[in-house]
Amino acid sequence: MTNVDMDDIYDLYSLLYEKFHKNKDLFLSKQRWSEFFSLLTKGRKEFWRVVGITPSALKLYRQNDYKTNKGLVRGHMHMRIKTFDIFFNIEKKLSKTEFWKLFKKYDPVILMTKEENESHDIPVYIKISNPKANLFTNSGINWKLTKQDKELLKSLKG
Repeated sequence: MTNVDMDDIYDLYSLLYEKFHKNKDLFLSKQRWSEFFSLLTKGRKEFWRVVGITPSALKLYRQNDYKTNKGLVRGHMHMRIKTFDIFFNIEKKLSKTEFWKLFKKYDPVILMTKEENESHDIPVYIKISNPKANLFTNSGINWKLTKQDKELLKSLKG
């Protein structure tokens, strides 16, 4: 991601922060504000970085011969509504440095089954090293499953 992109995303956060504190009812609920905030990251390769996979998700990939993501989701390690609170329900807007530090902390996801995600608990998972977000690349609400991803999945124990 370029510095310009980082500046523009921070600027959008700043605008949302100001609007949220001016009129919290604009989008009716905190959940709607959180969804709006999430739009900043949808489709960008750098975001929703996969850092693990649950044994159940790995089993489902194996059952489907690594051909589909069907039945799987990228579950956030931190519920997005709580992340929203950290970024917005604060007295003073985050600095650019604080924003990106927190974003890096609260952005990672785990590949898991839809049922695991619905529990809102972080299940046991197998760690995946993916510091540059080159694996399971973000493509909106889903992710691309590449040859490299499939090779990694086949190599995992669990």
